[in-house]
Amino acid sequence: MDIDQALQLSNPLGRTQFVIFTASVLTNIQTGMIILSHVFVAEVPPHYCSFNSTHMIEEIILGNGSLFAGCDDHINPSTTNKTHTCTNGWVYDTEVTGQSIVSDWDLICDKDYLPGLSQSFLLAGIGFGSVFGGPLADIYGRRPTFIIALILFNASGLLVSFAPNLAVFITLRFLMGAIFKSVRIPLVNLMYEFLLPKHRAVIGLFPVMTIVLGYIIMTGFAYYLRGWRYFHLLIMSPCVILMSFAWCIPESVRWILSQGDIEKAEKAMQKVAKFNKAVDFPNPAFSTTYPSREGNQNVPSSKPKENTSDSTLQESKTKHQTTLRAVSQLFKQPVLTVTFVLSFGWISLTMIYFGFALSSGSFSGDPYLNFLIISVADIPVILPAILLIKKVGNLKPLFFGFLGAGVTMVAIAVLPYLVEGGASLGKVLTALAVLGKFCLGMAAPGLLLFQAELFPTTIRNSGTAVVQLIGSVGSLSSPLLLYLNKLFHGLAFVIMAIFAFIAMVIALFLPDTRNTIQPETPADVQAMFDQKWRLRLGRRKQTRDQNIAFEDNIVQLERFDKVNHL
Repeated sequence: MDIDQALQLSNPLGRTQFVIFTASVLTNIQTGMIILSHVFVAEVPPHYCSFNSTHMIEEIILGNGSLFAGCDDHINPSTTNKTHTCTNGWVYDTEVTGQSIVSDWDLICDKDYLPGLSQSFLLAGIGFGSVFGGPLADIYGRRPTFIIALILFNASGLLVSFAPNLAVFITLRFLMGAIFKSVRIPLVNLMYEFLLPKHRAVIGLFPVMTIVLGYIIMTGFAYYLRGWRYFHLLIMSPCVILMSFAWCIPESVRWILSQGDIEKAEKAMQKVAKFNKAVDFPNPAFSTTYPSREGNQNVPSSKPKENTSDSTLQESKTKHQTTLRAVSQLFKQPVLTVTFVLSFGWISLTMIYFGFALSSGSFSGDPYLNFLIISVADIPVILPAILLIKKVGNLKPLFFGFLGAGVTMVAIAVLPYLVEGGASLGKVLTALAVLGKFCLGMAAPGLLLFQAELFPTTIRNSGTAVVQLIGSVGSLSSPLLLYLNKLFHGLAFVIMAIFAFIAMVIALFLPDTRNTIQPETPADVQAMFDQKWRLRLGRRKQTRDQNIAFEDNIVQLERFDKVNHL
């Protein structure tokens, strides 16, 4: 029998799947806490120059829109109005925000760009880790990569709370981001590899939704603790809890089979069946030669003993050349169009998403409530987005999602200039941010589905990795882009809106993939472009049959149907 048949007989939603599912939920909660913890860790509290005994507090320079100026002080208020940069340090009002890295290390005035830089280093670490997380799990296995990375991640994350200065803080946060990808990527693959095809959509989607739960829990931590060091210790709790049962997570039987070790795969599968309390599970489950999913060859139970070194070297060289040849297709037409449009789409989406989230503290009103409201906006959009895509396809939600996000960004940028007393628009700006994030939530599933439905099977994993790696440029640039608002209010939001509008327009170059067969080769992608239909704002005619039939894929479809019926 094959692996899907073995999983069916071993109780396909048993205790093994529950343990891995729980671990995946915890890592997604941890994801939410990591990527947006900067909002509370680097909160800028109200501050003013510390004055000496010869200066009365009433003589301190009044700030624009605040009680005191934050960066300037009188040289000698009794004789001159000339000012200079604060020489006696600053006083911070931490009653609302609590202690942050800004108040601990004076990251204000000429150093006010450093908090955003620290967030960029965290996101750079996440992008850097994306390059290694997948390959390490493919080479050494999902379980060892996951467990070792989990230990290192917890160690670096807990040490952040004891960072004596900004340099150590940035270094540890970069390591956190890089290592975390080697926790999350193997675990995501492990979960899907232990699920039958019919269970993957629902069970695979739910853990992603719990990222929002991470935002909500984190807001509660920040509100009650009001100190970044204790806060950072507590947001590490999901992966600390995960450590308590990580050892129970088995290695992927699919991965073991892909390595050709039938004996080891048999032992692992029998353990899974026993742990799931499967009744009458066959022993052995796999034959001495395991048929590959492609049906091209059998996976041998043992490797040749003669000329092992030469054959392994030749096999490695051939595999390397094949991989390079396949990846090069990403940058040749017609796949190049898919790569470019989706890469720019991810850059725009991550830039705007982090723009909404990281700017929540800059709106007037309670920063904790603002962040909570903007975070909760992700919850109600998921189900409508899925239903809408099922009804009208990927292209319309993607187009109008970016359009709505861009319009709300423009409104946030210009409203303070159009309305007198713009500082009182806190609730309106927060509502616009929630609306924009809602629109962005409509666009995100479209990008995810386009990845699965436009990249050919031969390079689908490579294509997904490349566009998401390029897309991390958006999340990296967002904190530094928001710094432009200090130079010219609303400039960052205008730039993000421009990116949204460009992503909206170039999305029209993609074919709608509703009711179409997944392409197997670049030639199939070309066929989809040849028959593409464009989204039009006015009335349009649509042919009844939008399915693109690939004659060469009939055999593949029959195979997919058999697997999906398991």
